[in-house]
Amino acid sequence: MSAALEAAVLAALKADAGVAALVAGRVLAEGDAAAAFPHLALGAWRSRAWNAGGERGEEIVFALSAFVRRGGRAAALEALGAAAAALDGAAPSPDEGRVVALFFQDAEAALEKDRQTWRATGRFRALVELD
Repeated sequence: MSAALEAAVLAALKADAGVAALVAGRVLAEGDAAAAFPHLALGAWRSRAWNAGGERGEEIVFALSAFVRRGGRAAALEALGAAAAALDGAAPSPDEGRVVALFFQDAEAALEKDRQTWRATGRFRALVELD
């Protein structure tokens, strides 16, 4: 299920006009030091069984980071905010199962060690019912 949700999240982010405008359409499945700026990249991904009312499910917690070189912290947080809005509005649907809920949990922004790149990272929690 994790792979199916990852694909659905990436598709929802790539399809959102607001996200595309802020990161020039660059939405990556994982971080890449050679990627052009700005861009979004999925980060840490954790899943575990979630069962309620006899239904099988999976709880998935994942990170999404926005990397920018221009506009500083505000630009990184703006890109991350657009991504959070896209995921909230779309409730991405994987081919297997059904997303019951997708929550934005928190965010942080920091200047990377290169002193040129701002990274804003948000954590999300998804509850998925399995077929």
